[in-house]
Amino acid sequence: MNTYRWRILVVGTIALTLVLAASSVRAADPPTLFQRSYQLEAQKKHRSALQALMGLSNSHKRTYFYWLRRAWLTYRVADYNDAIASYRRAIALERNAVEPWIGITLPQMASRRFVDAAASARRVLSIEPKSYVAQSRLAYCLYSLGQHKKAERLYAQLLARYPADLTMRTGLGWAQLKQGKRSAARAAFSAVLRVSPKNVSAKAGARALGIAP
Repeated sequence: MNTYRWRILVVGTIALTLVLAASSVRAADPPTLFQRSYQLEAQKKHRSALQALMGLSNSHKRTYFYWLRRAWLTYRVADYNDAIASYRRAIALERNAVEPWIGITLPQMASRRFVDAAASARRVLSIEPKSYVAQSRLAYCLYSLGQHKKAERLYAQLLARYPADLTMRTGLGWAQLKQGKRSAARAAFSAVLRVSPKNVSAKAGARALGIAP
């Protein structure tokens, strides 16, 4: 067999293998592909979990659930622009849904788009005024934007409902400290450290106040 015919045979074999592999992926039914994606995510293999969704048909890739799932996984691999775009596709498909608005705050905050994240959190609160997730994320966004008084008020509202929430109490302490309310901040950080002496944020707050954590 001459070299030219041998190369043609090799190329043809490779092409056939790729076609068969692609057919195998296409042949997998959506429940199997989604299950594979969840299994890979459970193993912390987020890129592989995202890749598993690529075998879905184009019709399934136009569904709300696909875009919501894709958005979450692209956030997990730190592709924040793709995650935001994917959440927006999900929002466009289910305009009354709350979950994509909650979800989109994650890549927005991770990419420090706090104005956008605050707007998304407020959208959730317009539908579910008592949403813990939306209110706590809005408080963090306001703090990050330097709106410490507003953040303090939100943290206080949350603590009225969840008095043992150490994350919210630490957030309250920092919001108070940034306003120069040293006595109030000291009380907040001390309350956290009494039950969680190794709390990193509360210890940092105590050091900022010049007290031993």
